[in-house]
Amino acid sequence: MVSAGRAIARRTPHVINDALGFAGAGAIAYGAWLIFIPAGFLVGGALLIAMSVLFGRKLERSRQ
Repeated sequence: MVSAGRAIARRTPHVINDALGFAGAGAIAYGAWLIFIPAGFLVGGALLIAMSVLFGRKLERSRQ
């Protein structure tokens, strides 16, 4: 049971990273669909993607 908990804890950051990337891409797509008013969605989506990339780099450094 303990090893299953460790496996889940080890995998959780990767799931969060992917979720941030997908949420960012969705926000950008939704913003592009709406055109002008959604400038906030475009910026928010770009920030989520950037955060996902930065978080992914941090995970890579922590593995080495």
